[in-house]
Amino acid sequence: MNAIGIDIGGTAVKFALLDGGGSILVRAQAPTLRDRPEALADRTAELIREHGGDWMHLPIGVSCAWDVDPESGLVT
Repeated sequence: MNAIGIDIGGTAVKFALLDGGGSILVRAQAPTLRDRPEALADRTAELIREHGGDWMHLPIGVSCAWDVDPESGLVT
């Protein structure tokens, strides 16, 4: 089964579509929009829709280097 990996970094949001063996099938990135969280979420969703194929049926893993409050989900 394919899977999607997202890495939210300080300068870029990186996207990868992986096959079942972990090989990268598609790679894309876009600048990180750090000043507006909703714009960052929109940019990430845009990458998934544009490059993720049948993304609604795929597992998606997201990583970020910032602190995430486990109670609220707020990223700082």
